Amino acid sequence: MRKTKTVIALVMPLALVGLAGCTGQQTLRADFGDSVRANTAMQTVNPMAGQEEVPVATRDGQRTENLINAYRKDTGKVDTTRLVTDVTQ
Repeated sequence: MRKTKTVIALVMPLALVGLAGCTGQQTLRADFGDSVRANTAMQTVNPMAGQEEVPVATRDGQRTENLINAYRKDTGKVDTTRLVTDVTQ
């Protein structure tokens, strides 16, 4: 019993000192958050894009359809015979 009281008597002051570090009020620097705001501003391409009078970008319908069909038919395999021919010439 006496040993337990001795351990508690030694541990309690250490615990109180350790917890005392958590009680202080933390102050933030005046420029806190500036880096986040700066990065957000740099990633904004054109904040006035919705207010500009720019014509809508259009494409030829048949050409676009051919492009989409070619994309869908692509198997992902490369024709290596032409690659070797082009390199050796």
